[in-house]
Amino acid sequence: MIKKKMLKEVKKIKQTIKTRKILLTLCLIFFALFLGINGFCGASTHSSSHKHSVDINTIYVNNNTGNDSWNGLAPVYDGINGPKKTVKNAVNSANNKGAVKIANGFYSGSGNSNIQINKNITIMGQSRKGTIISGSDTSRIFDIINGSNVTIKCLTLINGQSAVVVVEQYVFMPMEIQEYPQHGLKAVPIL
Repeated sequence: MIKKKMLKEVKKIKQTIKTRKILLTLCLIFFALFLGINGFCGASTHSSSHKHSVDINTIYVNNNTGNDSWNGLAPVYDGINGPKKTVKNAVNSANNKGAVKIANGFYSGSGNSNIQINKNITIMGQSRKGTIISGSDTSRIFDIINGSNVTIKCLTLINGQSAVVVVEQYVFMPMEIQEYPQHGLKAVPIL
């Protein structure tokens, strides 16, 4: 009799464990989908604007449809808010501990190079292969001031110039820094 009760209890425990594993798996899948939908690399970070829901800590950039006279508070111009055209203007407009979200495109020229960063900020491209910032072989792309915490992710940096590289204070993800004699440094996605 006791043995039967124990076997019944063990069976209940096994069923509970199985149910919890299924629930945990479903939660993990939901979490992964949630992250993808909400703008991590490769997702639709620049798909729609919300006129009544503006995040003042996020500045958007789009070199095709943006305008540096706009406030940068929406990925698409909605009559009030719209994306910046250049990365430099967006970084300068961003709040400390804010974020700059850059739409896919090729960014080069004075508005997209020699960008001085003196705040804690996250700079995120829409996709690693689609968001490219070029120093045009004539200048550095970012000049990060000592004491600033900068996270750069989901974009490619090419053709920048630099004499000294200090990486330990900055987080580059998911990219790696490679040095090319003719181009200086290049941040490339880790595939």
